[in-house]
Amino acid sequence: DLSFNCIREISGLDNLLKLTDLSLFNNMITNIAGIEPCKHLQCLSLGNNNISALDNIVKLRHFRNLKLLNLEGNPISREGEYRMYILAYVND
Repeated sequence: DLSFNCIREISGLDNLLKLTDLSLFNNMITNIAGIEPCKHLQCLSLGNNNISALDNIVKLRHFRNLKLLNLEGNPISREGEYRMYILAYVND
């Protein structure tokens, strides 16, 4: 759990290839780049960060095991097309 740590960018996950649960809640993250090595993620919590660009959601399409995603409290969650992007790019 890396929540509440003032993290600005996701890094250092290159060797965590079997990681299934990642919580980065309440940090200062603006971009989800850096989670790519964690292909087995099932739970990803990025709520209460500074993610504002919808193109971040497109990057989640490669996470076939993702079952739970939290982006609430980010500027992106106030976008009108936010939910449609989630449904289109995140595996159900």
